[in-house]
Amino acid sequence: MKHTLTLLAALLLASLAALHAADKPEPVASDDKLAAIMSRKPSGIPLAPILDPGPEFADGKRIWQGSGSMTISPKGRIWLSWMSGGGFEGDRTEPTYVLLFTSGDGGQTFQGPVAVVKSPRGQHVQDPGLWIDPRGRLWWYYYANGGMVANIADDPQAAKPHFQPPFFVSQGFFINKPTVLADGSWLWTPHNKIPTLGFKGVTVYRSQDEGKNFSFIGSVNSKPGVEIQIGEPITVELRDGRIALFIRTVSGIRRTISADGGRTWGDFDALPGLNAVVHSRFFISRLKSGNLLLVYNRPPETPDPLATKGPLVNLRQLRERTHMTAVLSENDGATWKGGLRLDDRDSPSYLPDESPHQRIEKLTTYPDGVQTDDGSIWVSYELSRYGADGREIVLARIREADVLAGKLVSPDSRLKIRAHKLTTPRHDYIPINPQNPNDVDFTPNAVLINRLLRFEPAEQPDGIFKLQPRLGDLKGLDTELFTVRGPIHFKSQLKDGVQEITLAPPANVKLTVILPDYATGKTGPLTAGTLRDDGWRELPLTPSKPTTLFIPTR
Repeated sequence: MKHTLTLLAALLLASLAALHAADKPEPVASDDKLAAIMSRKPSGIPLAPILDPGPEFADGKRIWQGSGSMTISPKGRIWLSWMSGGGFEGDRTEPTYVLLFTSGDGGQTFQGPVAVVKSPRGQHVQDPGLWIDPRGRLWWYYYANGGMVANIADDPQAAKPHFQPPFFVSQGFFINKPTVLADGSWLWTPHNKIPTLGFKGVTVYRSQDEGKNFSFIGSVNSKPGVEIQIGEPITVELRDGRIALFIRTVSGIRRTISADGGRTWGDFDALPGLNAVVHSRFFISRLKSGNLLLVYNRPPETPDPLATKGPLVNLRQLRERTHMTAVLSENDGATWKGGLRLDDRDSPSYLPDESPHQRIEKLTTYPDGVQTDDGSIWVSYELSRYGADGREIVLARIREADVLAGKLVSPDSRLKIRAHKLTTPRHDYIPINPQNPNDVDFTPNAVLINRLLRFEPAEQPDGIFKLQPRLGDLKGLDTELFTVRGPIHFKSQLKDGVQEITLAPPANVKLTVILPDYATGKTGPLTAGTLRDDGWRELPLTPSKPTTLFIPTR
């Protein structure tokens, strides 16, 4: 009897504890919070492409281009897409574009843009991707309005594809291609940042209905010593059924493996023996032979002394985006063979006293690729997103034998196929930071992209300025590296909360300043120039005449 009473008491206490627990729910784990957030589609309206683009999008209206993707239809039509614009990447004061080009003659000529996605002013469209799915449909996707927007065309052989209405696939940024697993499901792995959860990494989505729906299933977060700033991940299903996720990190390419279909992931591993340390996009794919192809920037082990001059540690990584190389693995990435350099335009000629910015202008970077049924491997990449002697979208057609030999040995292989080049006079930008006092000769401690001075070369074809736009948060800049090359006077200082900027463009340079509407001049409010719809004023300055502008801090 005593035992029975004890059992009844225990049951009663357990019931009361359960009721008490129901009154105070346990906090949801951070993984569950991330899943709840990532399972929601963006709330905006998918940004649709313009299928009959006019002269507004002609080459002469754009001054930079890069960050592209490519695919090829089953019948051989080549598709290319990349970013471009009239400002610079990240500039919300000018529209940005995602362009679609095509070739029906094997890459000899390209037509386009056959379609364009234009961002509203103050917003951004970026990271286009192209993919032919197992049903033979053309996917064209890009980041806009808070997530990845996809367009699907049933006939990728048509020179003017008919796209279905655009739709959101997921949140985040996804520039590479989905992976089709052996069971027929698709993996979609965008990069995401959720600061409130301390998440800065890759989210994993899976579709089991050929892309009609994608469900969030897992994630890969940054870890101490391995920071995922941009990610640009690619997944590959290994021969044993596990999934390898290759990620761009600040320290270079890293790999993590999942044994449960992408739900959980292991530690980050470096790729052995490859010097894969550049913080930039790469491309990896399973070939028809079963081998893995990796295309990445492999700079010399001994760094260029100019590339590391001064305290510009972060910019050193940008200057190492050179020596684009293709290698092969026959054992799922355990070891790698060969080494074919796709482009040798990574050693620019410069005099010893010239600015290392020349190095930045010669970058070969952002590869993407696809293999056709005949075994040809096509790779697309960009040559210098901003440089006056670059701004090219380039293709390579190679085979595995070329990669293993380290040189072209196949009769139909070709390198440095120019698909498109911009020849528009280049604009160079100097960002101005009103929070930084006493700037002289452009030495900011930080850069804000909403304070822009735009320089347009006039009589001299290569311009006067050799400045890199949008440097990011860098401290202790070496003034010598960023001094304007030419007889121009530029001075900026902060006085009583007002940024005072004095400019004197030389006679051979046309100088246009883009300023917010609350900027003034020495004589009072600005009335000259053109006041745009967004409240910014484009103010042409008089060559050889000093002009002083005042921008209050806000």
